[in-house]
Amino acid sequence: MVLDLCLPGLGRLRGLPGIQALSPTTRILALAQRTTDQESVAALEAGAKGYFTRDIEPGQLRKAVEVLEQGEIWIQRRVVNALLATLTALRERASAPAPAVDHRLYALTPRERQVAELITQGASNKDIARRLNISERTVKSYLTELFRDLQVSDRLKLALTLSGGLKTHGTPHASAVAESRMNWADAF
Repeated sequence: MVLDLCLPGLGRLRGLPGIQALSPTTRILALAQRTTDQESVAALEAGAKGYFTRDIEPGQLRKAVEVLEQGEIWIQRRVVNALLATLTALRERASAPAPAVDHRLYALTPRERQVAELITQGASNKDIARRLNISERTVKSYLTELFRDLQVSDRLKLALTLSGGLKTHGTPHASAVAESRMNWADAF
């Protein structure tokens, strides 16, 4: 299937996973008006088996379809560098030691973990109360307990602690602040 990513309603790459879910064996060639390294890698991650710009020559398009029919992928040469950079970054992240989960997190109750997870997502007390079907006063009580148990003084430090971004003495890890948060709840 040749899929023009500029089609109205497709939302660039958002439509690819849906197509793959409906028809997992369909091989998709994503067609872009202009390409960026980031979008080409994202298209392949989303399930496209090929990615090219609209200015592809008819002969190359035919060749791309043949390549996909053989179960291979089709990408323009300049996309290969972006893919290699992405793979290198993934390999480096995978080989890096996982941040240690603060031992204090194991002492949290399931409800405290729920409140804490919502804090890391940026939820307000009102949002947390609504989502967990509890009062705002109860949320504040849980926060007081979390602050005390985890020895932090505010929501930001709580979120950093939960994401592995604070050492036990409260100094931020630069790498943890710069990179996306680990899902600390998976540690339990």
